[in-house]
Amino acid sequence: MSSLIMKRDDAVVVEVDYQDGFVPVIYDHEKLETRLVQAIRGFRILDVPIIATTQYAKGLGNTTAAVAEALGDFVPIDKRTFSCTGCPEFMEALEATGRKSVILIGIETHICVQQTALYLMEKGYSVYLIADCLSARFRENHERGLARLANSGATVTTLESILFELLVDSRDPAFRGISDLVKEIQ
Repeated sequence: MSSLIMKRDDAVVVEVDYQDGFVPVIYDHEKLETRLVQAIRGFRILDVPIIATTQYAKGLGNTTAAVAEALGDFVPIDKRTFSCTGCPEFMEALEATGRKSVILIGIETHICVQQTALYLMEKGYSVYLIADCLSARFRENHERGLARLANSGATVTTLESILFELLVDSRDPAFRGISDLVKEIQ
């Protein structure tokens, strides 16, 4: 079960499989990509670590150019299991952060994101889903995935909400950057 309040020093973001081969079939993918870039920028302002994954990049392509640019210098963890937790390299990277509150963004809500969330919760992690930074091929799959995960103990929230939750105080030096970023969210 998720903690009630997420703490910045315990948070880690996992960007799941936002790849060139998936994007054309994802519901409302233009808006999703914009939101993912905003999220990554926000988490970088807050200095929250980000782990990025790809699902069989050889067949499904690389992380999209816009998301890759936002991530900066990164090497995605390529996996074949739907759950990120089934990939030893992912678990090593996650455990190396020492953080137990995992924020999930990316695709697809009802498959890779859902399985990752369920397995993480079984392993004792708190899981937070940013609903407006997740999607699937069909809107119904996205909505059903979020509902199942909420019923399973994950926290479903929005980008603006989680950014301010991690920020905590308007006196924080990161406030101006987050405030300016949030003004871009539509």
